[in-house]
Amino acid sequence: MKKAGLLLLTLIGGLTLITGCGSTPESAPFRQVENIDPDHWIYNYNTVIEGADGHTGKKFSRADSANSFGIGYSYLIPDSMKGKAFSVTVDAWVRSGDLSHVCDIALTCTSNDSITLWTGCGAKEFLKNPNEWTQVIRTITVPADITSKNNTYINVISHNIDQRSFFDVDDMKIEYRELNAIN
Repeated sequence: MKKAGLLLLTLIGGLTLITGCGSTPESAPFRQVENIDPDHWIYNYNTVIEGADGHTGKKFSRADSANSFGIGYSYLIPDSMKGKAFSVTVDAWVRSGDLSHVCDIALTCTSNDSITLWTGCGAKEFLKNPNEWTQVIRTITVPADITSKNNTYINVISHNIDQRSFFDVDDMKIEYRELNAIN
């Protein structure tokens, strides 16, 4: 009986030693997805249009001659991502009544009310036919020197730059993903 007990203790101790010396599991890479519909827009509620001609629903955002900016969404970069580069993918449905006017989905970064990054997603280059919903998918890299600043927000907003026609946006999805991480 003593030998069996000693053997059992030795076996348990050996297993504990082996499993305790294993590698520490790496944390999962950062990934955050926001599905933005008219009920979750952060600002510019006055651009919400209700009607039957939204992309998938009855609400969408319209930037026009009265409002050069349409829907907007702000995201505070979490402390876990401070000082790390990451990508932001914007996936939205857009349309315009005039293919020649300039319109865009802008991605900006702000820190303490200062703009540290402004870049467009190139919505105008995706449009093929007037008054037709078209999907825009664009990935933008936010460098580590931008994310290292305190109180950094990423803002995504539709922008009807020359306001000659309307610029509609609906069904926006924004994905934030850590770069240089195994996904």
